[in-house]
Amino acid sequence: MPKRIGKRDSRLWNKGDVSKIAPYTSRSFRLAVQIMKTLGVKESIIDAFKNGEILVTNSLRPTMIVQEGVTDRDKEIIDELDQNGLMVYHVLFSCIMLGKKPDIQSEFEVNTFEQVVPIKSYLYVPKDIFEEAIYIDPDLVDKPREVVIKEYVEYTIFMAKQGYLSAYTLNEETNVAMFDEIFVSRVGRDIIRVD
Repeated sequence: MPKRIGKRDSRLWNKGDVSKIAPYTSRSFRLAVQIMKTLGVKESIIDAFKNGEILVTNSLRPTMIVQEGVTDRDKEIIDELDQNGLMVYHVLFSCIMLGKKPDIQSEFEVNTFEQVVPIKSYLYVPKDIFEEAIYIDPDLVDKPREVVIKEYVEYTIFMAKQGYLSAYTLNEETNVAMFDEIFVSRVGRDIIRVD
């Protein structure tokens, strides 16, 4: 769950003026909200996150997309990611199709798949944006901290506009997990994973 009060990052602003110091988590919290607004998700999902609740968008049903609460297993994963410096703001539960084979006997493009796998994607932002940016590109260490953070936020929002989000993905059948950049699309006011 997002924490409203976190460590204070005294390196970002003027050291003399403590009132301008922003907590790590408040920047990440604002970034997560901005990503969801950029994607145009339902206001109820954003409001739930603002109130400390993370929702799951379940698109496994063929006729509807629903929002539901997280399971106990989801809470464990979210807490573990939180302890590792990542703030989860939403979860997508969907399927990916593996082993695509084109059907050459049809005059129209038809594909069959060997396996349909349920996947949970835990969408996240780093709690320490500066450290994440430096980890991705060590050459940024010489730039001013506020510039690095500003550029990271702008790039993340730009990628969200294109439909690309950072996620921790978990294969529900095999329990294989990985950090990934996933592609999402909007269906009405819901977002779904697209592969």
